[in-house]
Amino acid sequence: MAFTAAYWTLAALRPRVIAFFGCDMVYSKTDQTHFYGTGTADPLRSDVTLRSLEAKSARFMAIAALAGCAAINLSEQESRLVFPRYTPADLPQLSPPILDKTAIDSALSEERKLGYYVPSGKYWQEENRFDPAEIDRLDAMWRDVVRDRIA
Repeated sequence: MAFTAAYWTLAALRPRVIAFFGCDMVYSKTDQTHFYGTGTADPLRSDVTLRSLEAKSARFMAIAALAGCAAINLSEQESRLVFPRYTPADLPQLSPPILDKTAIDSALSEERKLGYYVPSGKYWQEENRFDPAEIDRLDAMWRDVVRDRIA
């Protein structure tokens, strides 16, 4: 849900900064940290695509940077997001990170090659055509895009 909202915000509002706060995607096995309790990232269904939250946040950070937007983390807690950490006082002078455009283009090209785009958005209804090993390889490409820039 958080990434869906972030991509919508990026496309619809074209902000200079998208700051995440209290959305660290760390799921305690014992403490209630989310509205649904404890445990897993999405207790409502299994998700073959959600294998690396770090990679999914790296992808968003890269796409945002291409759009002229800095994706940042204002949280001080443990986080699965790879966004750089800042404070609200830093917001006025923030700019998007400079990332390797060739690496971003390679990852986007790999996404197109895999053909995992599902027009309906209901990818879980077609997950039998998704190869977890290929997703892991693609996730590694996205993590590499931001490796030297991560929090």
